[in-house]
Amino acid sequence: MTTLARTSSLVYFGLGSLPSSIKGNLLGAPIFFYYNNVLGLEAWLVSLALFISLIIDAISDPLVGYMSDYTSSRWGRRHPYIYGSLIPGVLFYWGLPNIHFGDSQVVLFVQLLFLMIGLRLAWTFYQVPRDGLGAEISKDYRQRTQLHGLNSMFGWIGGATIAYLTSAVFLGDSYSNASGYSELAYWGAGAIFVFGLIFAIGTSREIPRLEAPKIRPQAPGQILKDILETLNHRSWLMLFFSGVVYSVQIGLTSGLTFYFNSYFWDWKPSD
Repeated sequence: MTTLARTSSLVYFGLGSLPSSIKGNLLGAPIFFYYNNVLGLEAWLVSLALFISLIIDAISDPLVGYMSDYTSSRWGRRHPYIYGSLIPGVLFYWGLPNIHFGDSQVVLFVQLLFLMIGLRLAWTFYQVPRDGLGAEISKDYRQRTQLHGLNSMFGWIGGATIAYLTSAVFLGDSYSNASGYSELAYWGAGAIFVFGLIFAIGTSREIPRLEAPKIRPQAPGQILKDILETLNHRSWLMLFFSGVVYSVQIGLTSGLTFYFNSYFWDWKPSD
């Protein structure tokens, strides 16, 4: 069995990073500003909804990874979850600025919480199996370097493009332009579905040559033991805490961008 993947499959895999960058753009400054300044939900409630969804996301990631590792089907271990996640993910993404159940603080909070949890769970079933596929698609060192290089390149291109379109095209002259957020979600959802499907179909050709290691399902107690063992690893803890510091910086920057641009610099989105 050859360990080399088709070059086109590496490109298709890289294109699969575009949906993640498009999704990530909406979940940064736009969605916080939209619910706080456009819909009027108090900032601490917006933060609480986002925080709860992240906690659930953190719990679901290893569970979905475990499920994917032990899946056996004619579509492989990863692709069934990737295909199944696209439509729910697109619907929850589109719904964030388009579904509106009411104007009270409680209704807005529950609405945001429901949509955020739904989107993050759907995306877990896309991103976690995709990460696993990235480690399996080639055993060759140079191909793996190319694979992750293409993944980063397309991810940055997608993120920069959607960020530009958000400010220069969709929002136009005001960060409080409600219709602009709706248009962003509409076109973003379409792009997520198209590029996600291209990635999934393009890499499906590699399924027959992917090696599925013969591993036995672990008992819940053993899984917990492995987690605790990881948490006691000094190098992992250093990596974890440095990641926390980095994530806090990224979160503050992305969450406050629209506020600084609008209230401090007095800029319009198109400036």
